[in-house]
Amino acid sequence: MDRYKSIIDLPHHVSIDKPRMSLHARAAQFEPYAALSGYGDAVVETARLTSRRIELCAEEIARIDSIIGSIAADGACEEISVTYFVADVRKGGGEYLTVSGEVGRIDPISGVIVMIDGRAIPMTDIIDIVRASDRGREG
Repeated sequence: MDRYKSIIDLPHHVSIDKPRMSLHARAAQFEPYAALSGYGDAVVETARLTSRRIELCAEEIARIDSIIGSIAADGACEEISVTYFVADVRKGGGEYLTVSGEVGRIDPISGVIVMIDGRAIPMTDIIDIVRASDRGREG
């Protein structure tokens, strides 16, 4: 400790030529360096969970087809709740969405139910459909 006795109490050096660095600029020197750009995003994407597509049995498919057929026969314009699979665009699997609304039309050629709001639901992705008129009878 005796080696530094002559300089220990000297004032901090302040440069005449260069201005003081702001606290923000000083802090930026110590920010982490991202050697692998995009790695963090890749980790988050890998950790994101998706659901597997449920394969329905023949009886369930027939039940759903029957409900869709009766809605089509009644002329659409009926309130329904439908649960269907939406495939994930980035990785295998997807998610199940349940929406409620009024059926605009049923297009058997394209295989979609078009809701009044314009949403097109592929009939092959439906795993459950409930007519509003049938909700009171469930139990």
